[in-house]
Amino acid sequence: MPKGTVVEAVSVFTLEADGAYGDETVPISRVSRTVSRSEVVRADARAVRAVRQIVLADTTWERFADEPLTVEVGVLQGLAVKSERGASGRWTLRADGWTPTEAQAAALAETGVESGEELPHKAVQVGETVEVPRAVIARVYDGLVPDEPAWMAVRLDSVGVQAGHPVAYLSEAAVVTVSLDGGAWMEMDMTAQVIRRLDVDLPVRVAWEGEVWIAGLDVEMEIAGWMTIVEDYAVVDGSLVP
Repeated sequence: MPKGTVVEAVSVFTLEADGAYGDETVPISRVSRTVSRSEVVRADARAVRAVRQIVLADTTWERFADEPLTVEVGVLQGLAVKSERGASGRWTLRADGWTPTEAQAAALAETGVESGEELPHKAVQVGETVEVPRAVIARVYDGLVPDEPAWMAVRLDSVGVQAGHPVAYLSEAAVVTVSLDGGAWMEMDMTAQVIRRLDVDLPVRVAWEGEVWIAGLDVEMEIAGWMTIVEDYAVVDGSLVP
């Protein structure tokens, strides 16, 4: 994408689960919605390399058992950050003109990879499935547990045109175990439907869903449930701040 392009992203995360604590089982519900805009600062022929970004909205709603619903606003909401993608595909975030608090610094340290890092960098045929190397899976899933099996695959289902742009329709699947804070771990068995533009380095929609299991928590609770992550991206007219 050319320098100056502005992309708006909307991400919605949901978790509906049961937590087992001794002989007691309690329902857990969590929903997070994030809206952000990114302006391309630097790009090459293959990918976007640096952006300026602002988090327009970042809210999490959570209910544990029969306790009241809690609402939390993300510590980076309303703030501008600079983000650069390294050779490994991992993004590094830093504050853009402001001094972060300890909580904000921790949020900036939670780097991730661009959606699509797992895609094969070679021509594939419609209907072809490509397994992702473990080294790439480890970049996509931060904290991948070394001694646990990890598998991921991508299938090109079809190609077409959407909103006047050439796109690829893909299916993905992943079975991985990642470490969490405090010695806990999470196992995921997920599938995804992906729409990705072919004329620029941009996903249109990435929709993951599947089962998750979390154990090793400080409260000695095991959690099992269904998780979804839906991300929508669009090039927008206007500036970084609407």
